Amino acid sequence: MTGEHTHRQQVSTAASPSAVTVSGDGDHLVLAGTLGIATLAAARNSLKKYSQQGSARALDIAGLDSLDTSGALFLCGLRGEGVKLTGIRTEHRALLELICGLDLKPLPEVKSVPRWRQVVIQLGKSAHRAMHEALDVTTFVGRATSWTVNGLIHPASLRPAAISRHVAETGIQALPIIGLMAFMIAIVIGYQGVAQLRPFGGEDYTINLVAVSVLREMAVLITVIMVAGCCSASKIDPLEGQNSVQN
Repeated sequence: MTGEHTHRQQVSTAASPSAVTVSGDGDHLVLAGTLGIATLAAARNSLKKYSQQGSARALDIAGLDSLDTSGALFLCGLRGEGVKLTGIRTEHRALLELICGLDLKPLPEVKSVPRWRQVVIQLGKSAHRAMHEALDVTTFVGRATSWTVNGLIHPASLRPAAISRHVAETGIQALPIIGLMAFMIAIVIGYQGVAQLRPFGGEDYTINLVAVSVLREMAVLITVIMVAGCCSASKIDPLEGQNSVQN
């Protein structure tokens, strides 16, 4: 019964196209099937069971139908442990010679950092980041305050022509694109609002939803984003503004 059960198990395993089987006894084992990354764990466990019965000195791999890089690396490891590989196929020989010829070195072990040290490192990084952010905000506020006070103390340094042109380009000329963006967003909110409120019978409130969300909430945000984009994209020649003031 035991021999029949083992025979059935080997036959059913060999019937699977992605299975690997180990057979034999003593110091000569036979490896057949598909040796790849999907069957590598099964092959390792099977060889470990046979190695408990006795040390294998030779491994016949003539029955391997398929072999990939991970399987070749596994076989090279067995060869390094003193196991002789026999029955190597021609299509597998080049891959084995390539993988076994590599100068493989184990990865360096990552040194474990104590928990208290990780906390100190995170606190240091957070403090460093907060310091730079506070420095940037302080620099921005200081420069804005300095330029504002300088403009109030020395009104002659202001350029009304350049300021008016800047206001026109970033304000008045941006109204069409702001209106278009608000209109398109209102259409999207209205369409989604009807689809979500219809199951509850509240599609009549879609108009109120669009009016309140777009005019009260989204309009301000859209205007700020568009004005900021226009301010960063606009280029005003300071000499042109100075010439306009002088004219």
